[in-house]
Amino acid sequence: MSAEVVARTARGYAGGARPPATTTPTDDTARWARPVAWTCLALAGWVHVVASWSHLEEWALLGWGMAVIGMVQLATAWLVQSRLQAPSLVAAGTLVTVAALVFYVMSRTGDLPFLPAHTGHHGSGLPVPGAVGDGVPDLPGSRTEAVGAVDALCAGAQLAAVVAVSWLLPRRWLDVVTACASVGAVVALVWRLAG
Repeated sequence: MSAEVVARTARGYAGGARPPATTTPTDDTARWARPVAWTCLALAGWVHVVASWSHLEEWALLGWGMAVIGMVQLATAWLVQSRLQAPSLVAAGTLVTVAALVFYVMSRTGDLPFLPAHTGHHGSGLPVPGAVGDGVPDLPGSRTEAVGAVDALCAGAQLAAVVAVSWLLPRRWLDVVTACASVGAVVALVWRLAG
């Protein structure tokens, strides 16, 4: 910084001018963070919308929930890409993405008792006389889903999107997202350890 710029800046502050905002992204940060956030949110949203159809067959609430998550992620991607000044909406979409990521980890690491068993993922799917579905009993852990390539890609995209959006959000909205995500993570961990 030249001496002239420093002198002008000092005079501006002395005259009551406000210092430049340091809580908004710089052009260099936005140059990489915006495309990463937009691409990852769009990918995760698309995967959720497409996967919602197969989950509708298992449990309608799960299928519709995935469709809503996907639409929110696609809308958030559009907001990030269009550079609209809507940090509260981007923060809300980021929280939905964090919640989807926490739910993904929980569903891959343990049994979620409120979900139906994934009978379509077991065995050959052939009917067994006197049994429902393919005859696989509903044992503890039978609702734990295996990690697949597409859902792992989606989870990675969501994680990258959250990191990139955190570089774009103004400080006060980033603080809101961080606080809510921290509370959600603690609740999920307590639930996992208790159950």
